[in-house]
Amino acid sequence: MRCAQCGAQLRPGQRVCHMCGTSVAASSPATPGEGRPWLKIATALVAVGIGTVLCSLGLLGVAVWRQRAGPTTGLQLGREPISEATGTPLSSEAQPVLATAHWLLFESKRAGNWEIYAVRADGSELTNLTNNPAWDVQGAWSPDGTKIAFVSSRGSSGLHLEVMNSDGSSPRDLTPEAQFGTCGQCGPHNPFWSPDGRQIATVIEREDGARDLFIANSDGGPLTNLTGSLEAPVQVARWSPDGSCVGFHAGYEGDQNIYTIRPDGTDLRQLTDFQSDEIFGSWSPDGTRIVFLRTGDLDGDGEWDGSAMWVMNADGNSATQLLDPSSMVGDALWSPDGQRIAFQSLRDNKWEIYVVNSDGSDVTQLTDTGEGMSRLWAWSPDGRQLLFIRVQEDTNDDGKIDWGDSPDVWVMNADGSGQTNVSNHPAADWGPCWKP
Repeated sequence: MRCAQCGAQLRPGQRVCHMCGTSVAASSPATPGEGRPWLKIATALVAVGIGTVLCSLGLLGVAVWRQRAGPTTGLQLGREPISEATGTPLSSEAQPVLATAHWLLFESKRAGNWEIYAVRADGSELTNLTNNPAWDVQGAWSPDGTKIAFVSSRGSSGLHLEVMNSDGSSPRDLTPEAQFGTCGQCGPHNPFWSPDGRQIATVIEREDGARDLFIANSDGGPLTNLTGSLEAPVQVARWSPDGSCVGFHAGYEGDQNIYTIRPDGTDLRQLTDFQSDEIFGSWSPDGTRIVFLRTGDLDGDGEWDGSAMWVMNADGNSATQLLDPSSMVGDALWSPDGQRIAFQSLRDNKWEIYVVNSDGSDVTQLTDTGEGMSRLWAWSPDGRQLLFIRVQEDTNDDGKIDWGDSPDVWVMNADGSGQTNVSNHPAADWGPCWKP
């Protein structure tokens, strides 16, 4: 059973989700093939209380542009950047200065099913890369930008891990013989390339609900299960900057811990054991530290206390709290220069994006979405911009604005200025990532 609010996996008989505090009475078992792909194939939504979404489930959670024969007219409508203040298109004179050389990927249902698109950071040159009747989500660029890994329902059953060229050509199934089950979530989730581009880490869910960390060679071959002996469902996984190990968190709600393991399956290390939920955030750029979240019941009294930001050394030592549980932190991401940490925070019953110095000082709010919500996704490779998604309207007419509505992909400068709607479409746009 998963929490209907944040998608977290729950223990049998659990009455309250320790990630977001939602009553389990409001939760329901995941139904194969039902709902939005991000809730079905996304497992890495680290944020506390992410609405009825996702990894990204994703679900559904990161590729390049595809130049097909003929123009992509019909996909280019409504591409002008939108003013956050007025909601109207910005004139060319008023548009913020963005690094338009940057490309990014996102998934969208604007063509009738989930496809992966590429677009420049100024909203121009939108291109459908996958253009296939199946669901294609969670695109991730290779470190050299020449390949894209993604999750697809193109296989005979369940989900499959595929790789295509950066122009969308020559897609290839890396899991053609794998049988993970027929449920809507069965198969790979949230592929993440090794720094050298030779391997791809992915969390694979099976019919019985087990979730393990696997390594796939980017050129094909058998997959390697790294965590089969752990007996705890693996959630998000991230390569260390030097590629020597993979960091991840695993466990059931109320008792998730952070681990590292080498890509050959050796040297499994448990880094945390606070008797709460410890959620992997990101590596520092030099690989010496990890920012993570402690969330849920933090003092052992059986009550949900919030979500705090912590930092520890890469070996698990010297764990230090940067922001207390009342900060309601989610999705903590280290800046490329190592000086700042961007995060989202649930305050006044809505999610907004903030940044803090890596020593915990000088918390600065970057977004103010009014009645809507903003969710952090990624720093640009040069650290000058942030990629995020935003929902501003009750598009499903259920009387509230949450992640069950249709988000757009946005870009802003690292100081919060120049907030620009890049995807700008009535359909839901999700899972953005930068080209390296």
